[in-house]
Amino acid sequence: MKAKRVGPSRWLYVIPGVIFLIATIGAPVGLVLSFSHQLADGEQFLAPGQHTITVAEPRKYIIWHNAETFYKGMQYSSPHSLPEGTRIEVIQEHTDTEIATKSTMGGTETSENMYRYSICSFEAPEAGDYTITVKDLPDSRVIMVRESLGRSFVTLFLVILFICFAGWILLPIFILVVEVKRYRNRRSEANEAPQEPSGAASLATPEAPEG
Repeated sequence: MKAKRVGPSRWLYVIPGVIFLIATIGAPVGLVLSFSHQLADGEQFLAPGQHTITVAEPRKYIIWHNAETFYKGMQYSSPHSLPEGTRIEVIQEHTDTEIATKSTMGGTETSENMYRYSICSFEAPEAGDYTITVKDLPDSRVIMVRESLGRSFVTLFLVILFICFAGWILLPIFILVVEVKRYRNRRSEANEAPQEPSGAASLATPEAPEG
């Protein structure tokens, strides 16, 4: 007689396996790709000159000098630091108020064809338009304005960390649940199986003779 399969199927182990792979490999890769995309996500303009950005909510912004970059069909290569006497102003449009800037201690970002040097940062106190003006530059430089990645990076990192831990925790729990169900099903089928007689069939009792 063919043995009956015990459920649930072990193919269910594929599910926690996929979750584990996503948590262990996919999540960190997603973090790197997302962060790399955010590094390139900024508004560039040519200085000396000015550029207006629209802020959706209060955030910290970094002003960068793209010392080596490709901008509007041209390759720009210049000294990493801005010349002495260069002035940068940030104006909140609807109040016509100058926003204070702070030095960012010269942070850098590099790739194969790009070198970026942070100049300063400013806090946008509320939503609205802000105009960045770069003055007193003897030659053309490419400037970029981008939201600070500190808070978004921490948030993204915590989400990825949660996914990793969830995957590592769910894997053994899922396997344990499947094995417990299989064990219970095996016991249930064993109890329901018909029992074979333990000995030979008993003989019929002879009738007493008449008379």
